[in-house]
Amino acid sequence: MAETPLFSIVIPCCNYGHWLPRAVNSVLAQDGSDWELLVINDGSTDTTDAVATELLHQHQSRLRYLAQANRGVAATRNRGIDATTGRYLIFLDADDEMTPGALGV
Repeated sequence: MAETPLFSIVIPCCNYGHWLPRAVNSVLAQDGSDWELLVINDGSTDTTDAVATELLHQHQSRLRYLAQANRGVAATRNRGIDATTGRYLIFLDADDEMTPGALGV
């Protein structure tokens, strides 16, 4: 990965632990490596923290994880903006997936 990635992908997540692995894996499956991935847990009360922590252990070199008290999706997205460094910012909802080749330039 370049020092400053081309893409920053932020996945804000609140109570989407069931779907989070599909979203994360769809990013990890992208071609190339010029991106960073950040998952932000917005005060989930389901399995999100455990799922995200497991994903972090499996993919430590590609994934960062932040947890916070529930502040709402707008504040969570703003935190993602502050915590990433890519030239282009992509928000991916935790129950969505990136299609193959989505980061192709």
